Amino acid sequence: MISVILILAGTGIIDRVVARANFASAAASFDGGYAVAPTDAESSAWYCTGGTGSAGALPVTIVLTNSTIRDVKGSLTADSAGGAANSVKSVPVSVPAEGQLAIIPSQLDPSATWVAATVILDAGGVSASELVGNAGSNWSSAPCSSETSASWYFPTGTTSGTANTQISLYNPGLTTAVVDTTFATPNGRLQPPSDEGVEVPPGGVVVENLADHLSNMAGVASTVTARSGEVVAGELQETSTGVALRLGSPATSTSWAFPETTDSVGSTVTFVVYDPGTQVAHVSLSLGLTQGSTSPLTTTVQPGTTADIVATGQARIPQGATYASILESSGGVGVVVDRVVQAPSGSAGEQSSDVAGVPGGAKSWIVPLVPQPGTGVSSMAVENLGTTATPVTISLLVSGRIEATDSTMGKQVAPGGSLVLSPSGILPLGVSPLMVRAENPIVVTIDALPAGAPGTQVLAAFPVSP
Repeated sequence: MISVILILAGTGIIDRVVARANFASAAASFDGGYAVAPTDAESSAWYCTGGTGSAGALPVTIVLTNSTIRDVKGSLTADSAGGAANSVKSVPVSVPAEGQLAIIPSQLDPSATWVAATVILDAGGVSASELVGNAGSNWSSAPCSSETSASWYFPTGTTSGTANTQISLYNPGLTTAVVDTTFATPNGRLQPPSDEGVEVPPGGVVVENLADHLSNMAGVASTVTARSGEVVAGELQETSTGVALRLGSPATSTSWAFPETTDSVGSTVTFVVYDPGTQVAHVSLSLGLTQGSTSPLTTTVQPGTTADIVATGQARIPQGATYASILESSGGVGVVVDRVVQAPSGSAGEQSSDVAGVPGGAKSWIVPLVPQPGTGVSSMAVENLGTTATPVTISLLVSGRIEATDSTMGKQVAPGGSLVLSPSGILPLGVSPLMVRAENPIVVTIDALPAGAPGTQVLAAFPVSP
């Protein structure tokens, strides 16, 4: 491979460096359930909780991104709810070197009402994400999971008005899993009998429709717990302003990062904090602005409840400002955090979002190219979770490797700060897969287009296991 070091001065690659947030000690290791196996791994696996069947409104597309210099082969198996018992459900896959492959698993079982998928590969270095939606504004993407777990958490959910939330329980294992789902609602903690002791057979998918037993409720958080076995859990929210697909969080954390948030005119930004445990959580949201500094936003979360931190309208955050943020919970009390952005009514593109924070960082990240129906990238942000400043190196995954390093400009990303990058001819964000590396643990996110407001269409980047 050819390595070319670009001198960035005058190229316009760097859009801005967001100032340091005053955080205590962000989690250095990633624990979000979607880390990529290292390139020298003998095999790797991904579990995608899926979407509707072919006839439904939100069929799922699986997107595989290969960061290695050789083709990676394997298989994709579609597992379904309500499908034909004898249908063909597995196909071979070959993900091109430094390339991307998209597969629609519902085509393997057209009669299914819901389709999930397992991807088994003969090497590491490949990420997997899933996308639901159509060519209009109603689409959303989330990472698939690289692990199964006995617990999964979701801070947000709604059945208010015509909105609905579905939780898909996928069992890629060899034995039956028995699962309980409990809900934290404005009326207290609930566990409907229909969501208690649910059996999910091997290769099976069970979809829980919250509107069936939680009527006209906003602000619903969910905890999925397997009494026996392990599953993968995902959440799909449908509202009048868009859809939001989310992989559950397999663990709580005391630190959650959001590399880029913009308080744009007419939109609202809310951080939703869920405390599924038994202790009171005292949390603070540290902010890093492009200019100046500000004190953290704080709140207290009672056990088994959620609390909102509304960033919009805060005098300490200038309207239109972009900032990095880290939410921390004190005293070792683990929480789960989502960011909800609502765009102005009538905005083109996705008008609302529910995006999970990132629990911890890694030194290397894979950034997939933007899949259809996405049309491009508005920005990519890199947040430094380390305790010292760090340079950032970006590699384009194309036939020749091009490396660009911010250190050539003498600018390094401060602890708690973010480097925000805009697409350019030299750095074609969204057109080619990327590798992003740093000396410290970092977090990477991508704001995709079309979007009703910054942050309403966010694509996941993938940390690479050391």
